[in-house]
Amino acid sequence: MILNTPNGQIYISFNQLKNYCCFGTDIGFYVYQLAPFKKMVSRKIDGGVSMVKMLHESNIFIFVGKSKTNLYPRNKLIIWNDENKSVLGEINFNSDIKNVNITKEYILVLCNNKIYIYQFDNLSLVRSVDVSSNDIIMGMGIEGSKYLIYTSDEKGVVTITKFDEDYFQQITAHQNEIDILRVSNDGKYLITASTKGTLVRIFDINSGELIQEVRRGCDPVKILDLSLSNDNSVLLVSSIKGTLHLYNTHLNEDCDIKNKSWDDYGMKYIRNVLPDYFNSQWSFSQIYLSGIETFSVVDNTAKKVYVLGNNGQYYIVDYEDTLNPVIEKTVKYISDESDPFSERSTTIR
Repeated sequence: MILNTPNGQIYISFNQLKNYCCFGTDIGFYVYQLAPFKKMVSRKIDGGVSMVKMLHESNIFIFVGKSKTNLYPRNKLIIWNDENKSVLGEINFNSDIKNVNITKEYILVLCNNKIYIYQFDNLSLVRSVDVSSNDIIMGMGIEGSKYLIYTSDEKGVVTITKFDEDYFQQITAHQNEIDILRVSNDGKYLITASTKGTLVRIFDINSGELIQEVRRGCDPVKILDLSLSNDNSVLLVSSIKGTLHLYNTHLNEDCDIKNKSWDDYGMKYIRNVLPDYFNSQWSFSQIYLSGIETFSVVDNTAKKVYVLGNNGQYYIVDYEDTLNPVIEKTVKYISDESDPFSERSTTIR
């Protein structure tokens, strides 16, 4: 995800277990532990870093540079071993890299009109998938699942294939263009939102069945982030308005938090004659960070949300009391020109 911050655009990604966060900046890349919030790695890369991913909790990172002609151009994928500060491998492409994903077995690279799937251990090309648009959104699970999911050129449709099989399935997810999608860590569920931004849907990837639909609101808005907890129990949805919504997905029976609905307002017996709007599942909790664009991790076991804002602040939010979530802690993670401590080691630049 790209956040527009006081320091310009910063790339943010989480590792597979969502306990570490990577930042790609004009200076290089940084890695933070989320809880407690602590800088773990800081590497200067000539020309800057446009994207960076961490493999689980290892010292292995993949990154793409920002420059056109430098040592690390935008069309070269670098596999970096931070333990001995060396390049393990690199892959060159004929066009800029748009997105990358990794597991212990595979590296997926999205370029113009094509997705490349590589075996991680020897960097051999398993297969490539032709795509018809440069605006493809790509997702995958972390391990075990071999599903690759990406947006189709057909409005509101996602395509599902497998890394090493001739497998093809499509799901019509929305009437409007799909703006964002996520895949659960176990690779079982697909979460989607459209450019309208009012409804978020959860599908079973294997069957293609719609298993849950939740409503963010009734007014169109751009969704910035969909984040599913590691146990699949809670879904976080955030938009450009700065409100973070939390929902029970009903994918984990151990989670007994109740989503809001019009039944709560005494309308249970007439809802069948009302429009779908009144039959919707609404968020059980809302966190208000007005006007701040955010990228988050939700931990339902600890009842915490870890939030990175484009205002340069990191927030820890406790939602034990779902009606009154509390910001427990705020930490500045981006230094700016007006910061008298801009050289301190606890921030990024």
